[in-house]
Amino acid sequence: MGSLTRDMNRLCNEIAVLRHDRESLIRDLAVGNRQAKTRVMEMRDGFRKAHAHMAAYTKVERAKFVSGLAAGVSGLLQGFHRAHQQMAAQARRDGKKFVTDLSSHVAGMVNGFRSSRATMARNSKSERKRFVSDLEKTVKGIRRDVASDLAGARKAWSSLSMGSYKQKEETERKAKAAAVEKARIETAQLRAKEEAEAAEKARAEAAQLRAKEEAEAGAGEGAKSKPKGK
Repeated sequence: MGSLTRDMNRLCNEIAVLRHDRESLIRDLAVGNRQAKTRVMEMRDGFRKAHAHMAAYTKVERAKFVSGLAAGVSGLLQGFHRAHQQMAAQARRDGKKFVTDLSSHVAGMVNGFRSSRATMARNSKSERKRFVSDLEKTVKGIRRDVASDLAGARKAWSSLSMGSYKQKEETERKAKAAAVEKARIETAQLRAKEEAEAAEKARAEAAQLRAKEEAEAGAGEGAKSKPKGK
């Protein structure tokens, strides 16, 4: 057998072997393709089942969450409503108490003002009566002194024709002394009147100042007793 025949036989054998291998490869590829399709379908079925299970699970969980959220919101609303009612009731009680305390405090202040005014009126009335009485006494004394002075003057004038110069001089001295005493008495009366008016003014200002301080103290106590949350 020549070399060409051997080469041809070898080539034919190799072609046959390659054909057989190619057919085996094609069969293996077809089998692998079918197996891959089967696996893909199984995976898709698994995905669908997992998706359906997940959808059902999440639906149940969402329903539970929504139910719990609704219950929680309902509880919060009820709590807010109860708290609002309690706050409103407490505010009404505090308002009534504040108004009652304020009315009592104002009534006490009014009564105190009336009492102070009545006391001031009584004191000023008695002081005015005392001043008028003292003034009447002073005027009566001045009138007696003036009458006595006039009587002395008439006596001195009547005795001028037969009296001596010394008697005239004594009469003039007495008249001057009476005039000086009269001026002193009038000055003392004027000073006493001014002092009484100044004392009356000082008492009135002190009473007004006390009334103002009591009113400010009462207003401060009312502001402290007022509720903060109102």
